[in-house]
Amino acid sequence: MPTHDEIVSIFNKAIEEKYDEIIFVTFSSCFGGTYDFVCSLSKDFASKIRTYVINSRTFGFNQGYIALKVQEMVNKGVPTSDILVKVEKLIKNQTIVALAKNIDYVYANHLVSLRKNIFAKVFHHIPEFKLTKIIISI
Repeated sequence: MPTHDEIVSIFNKAIEEKYDEIIFVTFSSCFGGTYDFVCSLSKDFASKIRTYVINSRTFGFNQGYIALKVQEMVNKGVPTSDILVKVEKLIKNQTIVALAKNIDYVYANHLVSLRKNIFAKVFHHIPEFKLTKIIISI
């Protein structure tokens, strides 16, 4: 989690460089305190800069992808209100794909059928499977 001083320096730099707003994309609020922390600090700067804190509801690659898409839209001049709507759709429709070390793990956890297990072993396939929203919801 970023420190208080790191987040404050982001706010101060944005204000100093005359930005109108900041869009923060954080790790899922379920996996740490960054989202709540940034929300709390943004209140201290509310009179100086508009702040939008996005709870990515994920971690790792998906969170980085969302941040890159936000930057891409900002560079194209997309209005913030449209960015927030598009990001919410990205978050809602995101899929996490996992790779297991071997098929036995996936089969033992009832994620594939016996037939798929045998097929994967014959072709030395590393299993790939999607985690559902039920599995990742906390």
